[in-house]
Formats: sequence, structure tokens, C-alpha cells
Amino acid sequence: DIGEYKRECINILKSVERGSSLLVEDRIYQSVIWWIREMENTMKEFKGKLFHVEEIDHNTQKIWRVK
Repeated sequence: DIGEYKRECINILKSVERGSSLLVEDRIYQSVIWWIREMENTMKEFKGKLFHVEEIDHNTQKIWRVK
């Protein structure tokens, strides 16, 4: 099981338009980067989509949809 919080983020990211962003709180930067890489490489819903993650602090990140 991927966890409810991760599933919620994935579902939200599916609908994020290019140029839009999502704030992820209470998760470690490296974990969020890993989620994004995993989604871009393994989930058909993310094929052709590209995201950028910026660390705001250790437990808060902003994810932008680049492509």
C-alpha cells in the first residue's frame, strides 16, 4: 500500500495543469522527489508530464508541473 497521503498527492497531481503548482507539507524532500520520479517513470497517467520539486524547508516542498 502506498499510503493515503501519497495517494492523495498523486490524485491531485494528475489534474495539475502545466505552469501550476502544489504545496506538499509534512513530508521529507527526498521522499517527494522519489514519488515524482516514480510517477513519471511508471504511471501511464504521467507519461509526457514533467514536474519540478523545490524544497521550501526540510518538510515542505512546492511541486510545479513543467510539461
